[in-house]
Amino acid sequence: MAAICSLRIVCAARAPRVAAADSSETVPEPPKAAASPIKAPEAPKLRAGQKYKNLAEAVDAGLLQGCAPFPKGIDALGFFKNIDQAEAQRYADVEITHGRVAMLAALGFYVG
Repeated sequence: MAAICSLRIVCAARAPRVAAADSSETVPEPPKAAASPIKAPEAPKLRAGQKYKNLAEAVDAGLLQGCAPFPKGIDALGFFKNIDQAEAQRYADVEITHGRVAMLAALGFYVG
């Protein structure tokens, strides 16, 4: 907790100072938000019971994203044949979770 408090003091000390309108004391100027030219993609509209014939159809609908060598995705084992939208989203979420666990396990080999 002491480290967090001291960090706030250091950050406040480095902030540019602006004179207050009603007194002679100065207050820190609020940081300006950086304008980002990149916009996040819109989330697909969830419709109960929406089914996709294959993975390429789900990518075209915006539910999933392909990667560089496979812009329409790759489904070698056919898990995405006639898949429900909720199930496809669950697969995508589980894939991200397992990837993060695998990265932590790889880090454990180096640390341990």
